[in-house]
Amino acid sequence: MIVVITEASWCLPRYLRIESRRGCGCSSGNAASAYFYILNERTQNGVITVAGADGSYTAPAIDGVLNDHVRIAYETPSGSQSDSLCLLLTTDVSPDGSAPACPP
Repeated sequence: MIVVITEASWCLPRYLRIESRRGCGCSSGNAASAYFYILNERTQNGVITVAGADGSYTAPAIDGVLNDHVRIAYETPSGSQSDSLCLLLTTDVSPDGSAPACPP
């Protein structure tokens, strides 16, 4: 899953915007039209957004600061649920722009 966490604004309060640029890498399209649940574990605030036909999405901005843990999961229209993924809100991203997993 390639998920990009980008800064929508670093003025106080701080916000983060989350998007999947490649439809989660799901070539089978199993995230197509899925509901994505995105939660900042520190603030306990989050959003729900719906993926497009290719599984890609852009979520509305939520509050966040560096090193917050952002949990992401999805549910398909048929009711199948993904495992939860925890990503670290950081400026230290991979070359493709994806966020690293939360430390154990």
